[in-house]
Amino acid sequence: GALIISVVSAGDGRELVEFGQLTGLGRSIKAEVAFPVTGAIPASEPYARLMYDEKATACAFCHADEQQVDTIGGAAVYASRALKPIRALDVPIEDLRAEHEACDSAVEPERCAIFEGLFGFGEVVQGAFPPGLTTLQ
Repeated sequence: GALIISVVSAGDGRELVEFGQLTGLGRSIKAEVAFPVTGAIPASEPYARLMYDEKATACAFCHADEQQVDTIGGAAVYASRALKPIRALDVPIEDLRAEHEACDSAVEPERCAIFEGLFGFGEVVQGAFPPGLTTLQ
């Protein structure tokens, strides 16, 4: 639906799950959760951890026209332009499934846990970003 969840299995950001809730007109509310999660996550944390300073999130460096739209648990919630990655960087679901099946958790436990989180709990369906979103350059 309108919720986009982004993960990477290696490199910068591999310890994060990023969320983008599409709000219409090519905009989204951003949030993220850092792993490992060892307890309950306060409702404010996915928004508060994005703050670059008291008036902007780190997302604003790439996502233009950031505006505060809400407050949750004392944390400011911001919406900004939604972006999609370059189509050439899309990874077919079959390739991800093959990575999951070939992953050796004795060698790469954190990376394999990401794949298990994706494929270990039911059917996974390839999706696409909505048409009309600006492409991340």
